[in-house]
Amino acid sequence: MYSLQNDIKKDLKDLKLLFVEDDTMNREIMQEILQEYFLEVIVAKDGKEGLEMFKNNQVDVIFTDISIDNRR
Repeated sequence: MYSLQNDIKKDLKDLKLLFVEDDTMNREIMQEILQEYFLEVIVAKDGKEGLEMFKNNQVDVIFTDISIDNRR
């Protein structure tokens, strides 16, 4: 199991992640954590910004909050 976890961590280091989160505190905490695992973490504060980041960047993984409040 330990070897599998290490292999997964190694594989993630080759991936670019788009992270979309509207809550500032959650976004900052998760960004810090995710940066330890992924090659690059692109962060968006809402769905609109996330869509623009997606259009302008080649990403491998998208990690998003399921209920984003675009009224902020």
